[in-house]
Amino acid sequence: MFADNTTILTSGSSVQFVEGNLNQLVVEVSASANKNRMALNASKTKFMLISTPQKLRALPNQSLKIAINDCVVE
Repeated sequence: MFADNTTILTSGSSVQFVEGNLNQLVVEVSASANKNRMALNASKTKFMLISTPQKLRALPNQSLKIAINDCVVE
């Protein structure tokens, strides 16, 4: 069974909060997928950080550390 184009959204006032929340959601989605005999394809998974240009410029590192089954998401 395949499920395409799944989107997970979250928001927060800090990058650390968003990163932690996304990683927790990925764990929950992965567990649900495994329970239903499906698998997430980490190599095809991407993330996008959306913010105002001013807030993005203020971030020292615009990358989050999101992982699916120990595979880092681009």
